[in-house]
Formats: sequence, structure tokens, C-alpha cells
Amino acid sequence: MAAVALLVGGFFLGRPVWSPPSDNARLPTLTYGDDGDLTEVNLDWNDRCVNTRIEPGRVLADSNWVDCDEPHDAELFERSWPVGDSDETDAEPVRYPGHEQLRRFGEAACELKFDSNRIDDELRHELAYRTVVPTRTEWEKDPDRFASDDGIVRNVLCFVQHADGDQLTRPVRQVVR
Repeated sequence: MAAVALLVGGFFLGRPVWSPPSDNARLPTLTYGDDGDLTEVNLDWNDRCVNTRIEPGRVLADSNWVDCDEPHDAELFERSWPVGDSDETDAEPVRYPGHEQLRRFGEAACELKFDSNRIDDELRHELAYRTVVPTRTEWEKDPDRFASDDGIVRNVLCFVQHADGDQLTRPVRQVVR
């Protein structure tokens, strides 16, 4: 009888009671590219922090990147290449995996790194993170043509920000090996 109660309770909660807890720190995943939530993303390899929230309708222009010791709204704490990392010009272009597969990959990669010591353990409870993946249009751009411009073709980006909307006042990303 108790097992039936647990199953029914899990049904009404939306998940089985034995499933892992949901990730309360993860914000909804966004897309970048001409037809994405973020229509422009230019990375600055010297600074990892931005003076704007990572939200739909925003752009990340060169002028948005600031030193992480300055007050900032979000910090790029990781980027990942799902597939297709060859720089050989005769290599076969990798097919777009589809939004759902890319989203799942990105969320898993960002969650893994957010929960690691990549993020300062003392601050993690105050933070939220967001995964940003390329749109199909962005994915299908020629990597040789765009890699030198902003260096993010086909990258999954992981940003961290203060959960309550306050600005961060120091870096939260730690260097790990």
C-alpha cells in the first residue's frame, strides 16, 4: 500500500519520488545567433564578465565585457564544443544535432561544471547559471569564416549570475586543472 501511495504522490508531484531533485540553480536555456534569444555574441578572451544580464533580447557586444573585479551582471564560466572540433579544412562539416539534443548536452555540461569546484563553493548557493546554445542558423555557419571573428561557432556557453539579480563584485569562476 505504501508503494502505491509513493507512486501516486510522485505522479501528482510530476516526477517519481526516487528521481533526483531538480536543479534549482539552472535558469532556462537560451539560444544565440541571428534568429536566437541573443542575436549577437562577441566574446572577449581577456575578460570573462559582462555588464548586462543574459536574457532574451540582449546582445553581448565587445563593449559589454568587463574585468571580473569590476561589478558585473554575469560571468562566462565555461564553454564547450559538442562535436566538430577539427581545424582541417577538408574535414566533413558536422550536422546540426537538433535543438533538444544540443540543449540537453549544454545543460548537462554547464550543470556538471557549475556543481564542481570550477565555481567558488562559498558562493554557489547565491548563484544561478544559464546555458546558451547556438541556433541552427548559427550552427550551420562556416566555422573557417567565423572562427576568427568571435570564436564561438558551435560552442555551448555557460554563464553564472547572482540568483537574486544583484551584481557580482568579484570573480566566481575558479581555475581548476
